[in-house]
Amino acid sequence: MIFGIVGGIGSGKSAVARLFAEAGCKTIDADTIAHAVLETTPVRDRIRERFGEAVLDPDGGVDRRALAAHVFRPSGSRRDDSALKDLEAITHPPVREKILEEVAAHQSSGSPAGILVLDVSLLASSPLRHRCDAIVLVDVDRETRLQRCRQRGWDRDELDRREARQATLDEKRSLARWTIDNSGTIEETRSQVRHILEESATIATERPAESR
Repeated sequence: MIFGIVGGIGSGKSAVARLFAEAGCKTIDADTIAHAVLETTPVRDRIRERFGEAVLDPDGGVDRRALAAHVFRPSGSRRDDSALKDLEAITHPPVREKILEEVAAHQSSGSPAGILVLDVSLLASSPLRHRCDAIVLVDVDRETRLQRCRQRGWDRDELDRREARQATLDEKRSLARWTIDNSGTIEETRSQVRHILEESATIATERPAESR
């Protein structure tokens, strides 16, 4: 089976993915793959060409903070609405290709009991969700998510800007077979992960839909 994890920004999707890994599942972290992709010469060159030298560090690598500051400009400053679309056009195809390679390897492994978990931030609007047998929503109230985002240095406006570029929470809920309440203790969340794994072992798995 292949599980996809969705949820609002700051809900703790990656923490839940780690709990699935702790329980014996294989996980794919799209953010880790994206970091590696940014360091490849073709991608780095295209980013420099599109965004300029200001988004590179002194060693010529991509400065992710500078790049994010350019793409997600604060309100009141001049907006470049094409910036995020251009960045996604550069980075998403190689990231998706790598993920699909790992998905194919999992599907050809011949282990019906194995579970692969996709931790992909924009999964709800990505063709990759059609590769999933089930979607798991990580749910946390907005104020808690905002508190967590403040630890990243984001204010409420920054959270709003970033979430406006994603599928809504209602859209994500409509996709989910299971919901994890991640507002409690780590043990409470771990217990919900175990419950999902126990329940998934008793249900028939549909053939994954082809990517569009």
